[in-house]
Amino acid sequence: IAIDYSSAGNIGGIFDMNNRSWSKEMMEEMGIPLSMMPEKIVESTDIVGRLTKEAAVELGLSEGMPVIASGIDSGAANIGLGVFEPGVYAAAIGTSMCAALVSDKPVKGKDLIVWPYLYDAKKLSYYFAGGATAGAIVKWFRQTMCQFEVEVEKSGGKNAYDVLNEQAETIPVGSEG
Repeated sequence: IAIDYSSAGNIGGIFDMNNRSWSKEMMEEMGIPLSMMPEKIVESTDIVGRLTKEAAVELGLSEGMPVIASGIDSGAANIGLGVFEPGVYAAAIGTSMCAALVSDKPVKGKDLIVWPYLYDAKKLSYYFAGGATAGAIVKWFRQTMCQFEVEVEKSGGKNAYDVLNEQAETIPVGSEG
């Protein structure tokens, strides 16, 4: 039915950031028919429909409840952090890491991902760089390097993550160089 600007901008190569619309030229070049894309590109807060009776029953919600477009997850996280103005930098760290600058001016930088921001998407852009291993690297380290701590946890001992945190606290700032 519709897609919000931030989600459209996240579809690499076929969204024209300057015109805030699908790039017919790029879609043609990539062999993607325009008919495959949502016709309406809307603000994240726009109501795009109403909850049907069937969906309301299944979800335990009220029929007719507004359904909004929503937006891309990392941008939504920044809205949750209270980022509504240009010039604000925010980082959301979980399994991965999303670091972003909200701007009302063009920002050029190597390896940045750019899409319209969830708030005021026609004026603001979200300049994003990320890391795929923020929290995931800790899990990988625990699973790969800490079999002893994991076995102790399995036999009723202290949580392996807690043990790792306690050990990390003993290392001087700067990780000994």
